[in-house]
Amino acid sequence: MFKKPIVLNGKAPKFVQIQEDLINKILNYDILYDDKIPSETELMTYYNVSRHTVRMALLNLQKENFIRKEHGKGSFCNYIADKGHESKTILVLTTYISDYIFPFVISGIEKELTARGYNMMVACTQNDKIKEAQILKNLLTQNIAALIIEPTRSADPNANSALIQELQNKGVKVIFLNAEYSDISAPFVRLDDEKLSYDLTKLGINLGHKSIHGIFKKDDLQGIRREAGFFKAIEESENLENYRTVTYTTVTKHIVPLDYVKTQIKNNTHPTLFICYNDEIAVDVIRAINECGLKCPEDISVLSFDDSTLAYTSSPNITSVVHPKEKLGKLVASNAISMVEDNAKLENIILTSDISIKKSCINIYQ
Repeated sequence: MFKKPIVLNGKAPKFVQIQEDLINKILNYDILYDDKIPSETELMTYYNVSRHTVRMALLNLQKENFIRKEHGKGSFCNYIADKGHESKTILVLTTYISDYIFPFVISGIEKELTARGYNMMVACTQNDKIKEAQILKNLLTQNIAALIIEPTRSADPNANSALIQELQNKGVKVIFLNAEYSDISAPFVRLDDEKLSYDLTKLGINLGHKSIHGIFKKDDLQGIRREAGFFKAIEESENLENYRTVTYTTVTKHIVPLDYVKTQIKNNTHPTLFICYNDEIAVDVIRAINECGLKCPEDISVLSFDDSTLAYTSSPNITSVVHPKEKLGKLVASNAISMVEDNAKLENIILTSDISIKKSCINIYQ
């Protein structure tokens, strides 16, 4: 789109022509929301103009909220184009997009929205509340029908409550994914994290493990609920010799679990089973076990959540709770459409699932 230079031959000043050309590209879906705008140097070459002319055009586009500038990163499209008067665009705002299980969830959302004639826009917060605030502020000027939002660090106070409520006051339907903000009146679709953690912990106990440690994330509700399910199963069991949990945050996820496991092994206080918040952590735990000269599951077993591709590529394959990724995506998309088309007040949906048994946890009794 920006590869072959064009000639500006209109009567208007060149910066105005550049501005109008970029707006047309945005309105015609050539540039989508959150797409990176070419650099000033690239635009100078494309339009055959000076840097000053490019900067004038970009400054005007920023003032009109068609683009936004991010320090050290460049300019990004800040406008969600929509062809109709009534918006058929639903924005999906997740903590991440391309990592872990998120592509499968987003794929489920996209399939349902496309089948029902809706456009999908995707943005991510990178689990950063400041980034979440920036995106929500930008949405206030856009024409969207609904917002599917995965809360950012959902166990922490909701700093962006007013922005979400302002969107609702404008008529934007809001539905939560994976967790929820308790101070916002909106339905959610999520897993029954507490029950699934209870089931996973019970599996370990039934396999004879009496020394069990849990590793859980403390800045999102999934982690809080999974830790609660862990302790519920522990409290119902007898004759356990050693049990405890350690928690970490988004920032420390690749530091605290590794250090904890290595310290436990070094001090010879390690359990026979680690129950991990998700497969990413489980992979790190298995690596720590190996680096300490022990083996999984012969010396220490591991159980986990999400049954992601990591559970199958890890050695050993990890026994993990199955996350109904695409199903979850389709459900939240279908409910978002019902809210838009029927103004429906929906009940919350809490999904359960199964455990995929693989090779990371041994039976102590055998």
